Amino acid sequence: MSDFSILFTSVGRRVDFIQQMRSRLPKSIRIICADQNADAPALSFGDAFATLPPVTQDDFPGRLLDLCQAERVSVVVPLIDTELPVYAQIKDEMSLFGVHIIISDRTCIDLCRDKLTFGYFLEEKGISTPRIIDFSETNIPKELCLRERFGSRSVGMRKINSKEVDLWIRKRDKILTEWVYGTEYTVDALIEKNGSVSIVVPRKRTLVRDGESIIGETVKDDVIIQLAYQIFSLIPGLYGPVCLQLIDSGNDFYITELNARFAGGITLSIAAGAGFPEWLAAQVNNTELETYPEWISGKKMHRYLMGKYV
Repeated sequence: MSDFSILFTSVGRRVDFIQQMRSRLPKSIRIICADQNADAPALSFGDAFATLPPVTQDDFPGRLLDLCQAERVSVVVPLIDTELPVYAQIKDEMSLFGVHIIISDRTCIDLCRDKLTFGYFLEEKGISTPRIIDFSETNIPKELCLRERFGSRSVGMRKINSKEVDLWIRKRDKILTEWVYGTEYTVDALIEKNGSVSIVVPRKRTLVRDGESIIGETVKDDVIIQLAYQIFSLIPGLYGPVCLQLIDSGNDFYITELNARFAGGITLSIAAGAGFPEWLAAQVNNTELETYPEWISGKKMHRYLMGKYV
């Protein structure tokens, strides 16, 4: 029986995620929810909650450690991109106090967050990805994808035409690629400390709004699964939950990004039976999970807000 807790940070609106974790984690493991916003909805759905300062504040590591010691937290799971570099930076220090942060190495975090660098990385490795457009090119495709270089959830992403390129030439925080049509997929995966991959769950993003999957369905696609294994093997230092995004154009699979955290739509993979909560329970208890639950293909989920379908 565990008397330790697991801390989820920056829980925001992830009410369904916290509820799932509460239903699948043993009752002996307390769930602590934290956010810098005291009014974050998901704070109320764990066993206890706390507010933390922004990770950019000098006293953040000390405040985090105080919370972990007060609530007997043994495992910390960060949930948003912008905070990952800081957690990766302090994970070794926190481990000295018995606090294990589920986070990839800093080099992996930096690679994944920079969509320009990640795109060039994929090209170098021979992995299909939307072609990065150099602003100095003369033969620019008519349809282009403009994205934030360090953005999340496709915020700021827009489709532009070749005539609009001059407006963005000096925007160094942007990345411009060819526009690829096709079916979008997210792959939820779990990577062990030794680099082995324990869970791979592709899910079709049937309807996407503001970068979030509104309607999705799990799909056991062997080609996508093997492609995910290939990409993960190219990036040593990945650890814990990750999510890979790609587009099936009908002729090829184009990798668009990799996030070293739980995806916003991870609730679908968990609902399909994927063993992410069981793995986290093993981390809290400092044990290894010998077998993983089988997940169901064809599981479909609709996301809704405030009781109404979006």
